[in-house]
Order: sequence, then C-alpha cells, then structure tokens
Amino acid sequence: MSLFFPDQSSKKTYVEQYPELAEHQCFKELKGNEAMFVWLYASKESPFKDEQGVDKIEKAFDLAFKGKEDYDTKNRYLKNKFPEHVRAACEKMGEFDPSVRSRALETAKKMFANMVAIGSLDISDLVNHKDEDTGEVTVGWDDMSKYMTTLQKVREEMPFMIKLLEENMGFNMKVKGQVESGKSIHQVVMERKRLNPNA
Repeated sequence: MSLFFPDQSSKKTYVEQYPELAEHQCFKELKGNEAMFVWLYASKESPFKDEQGVDKIEKAFDLAFKGKEDYDTKNRYLKNKFPEHVRAACEKMGEFDPSVRSRALETAKKMFANMVAIGSLDISDLVNHKDEDTGEVTVGWDDMSKYMTTLQKVREEMPFMIKLLEENMGFNMKVKGQVESGKSIHQVVMERKRLNPNA
C-alpha cells in the first residue's frame, strides 16, 4: 500500500488518480514525470527518503525522468531550483503521514462494516418485546423510532463512506499487492520503469 503513488500506466492525471490532491493547486500543475519526481523526492515512503542533498535529488530525478529531460533542466534541479509548483508539491507531499492515514483507513473500513450491520438488522428482533410471563409480544415504538433515526443517519453517511473507501484515502492498492508479495517500493518503481520505459 503506497500513499499517493503516481500510476504512470494510467491515462488519468495525477489529481484524477487522487481527487484529494486537487485541493492543492501545485498538484494540478504537475506535468509529465514531475508527479513521480515529487513522490520519489518528498514522500515518506520513497525509497530515497533517507538520502540527503544532491544525491537524493539526482536519484529521484533520474528515476522519474529516465533521461528524457535535457541537461539544463537536470542541472537546475540539482541546484535545488525546482519549478515553483514542483517545490510546493514536494513540501505538501512531505506533510502526508502514511501511518496515520493507514490507521484511519482501517477505522473507516470498520465504520463501514458497522453501518452495513445496522442496515442489515432484523427490525422485528429489535423492536418486538415478548413478555416472559404472558408470552405477549408488544412493539417497542420508542426503540423503533430510535432505530429509524439511526438508519436515516446511516443512509446519509453511506455515500461519503463509499467514496472514502473507493479512494482508499490516497493509497495505491496495486502497489500494496506488489509490496505484500515481498517487493519493496523501490523494486516496484524500478520494475514499472523497465516494463514501461516510455511512461
């Protein structure tokens, strides 16, 4: 599972892949392989997260741009003179915390399961009360009213929860499967570059 990992095999733009990023103008302005550079340079999950200075820039640049950019562009990057939107995107990317989001995603999954469970309750079990002495069954109108109020709240919140889970809180689940198979994020990135050198 990798937070905001750019899927270069996708026909979608970076902000189309992760609609949450569209809230920040800098991500909308990223062109071509700039999104991959931003991720490799600034993400807390980057294979280069422990690198420093020019070495970090060069490794992220070479892997992201694959030699497609001219010498002058690379030289500007190595001097830490990124385009303003790239610099802003790097700063923002560095603020995202994958561990917090991962825990929040698991919580959201549990909340969704609880909402489904509430909607699936058999109302007769919930609101019908059987008197132990007489065996008479009565309807608990108070309980029914509370249940219907809760059900209405679930109905209102369900579309938001579905959207949240469909977007995976910014995690790229394709990368998750590859990483869980024993590959590092770096291996995933390198394999994608090898298989799709023109991406």
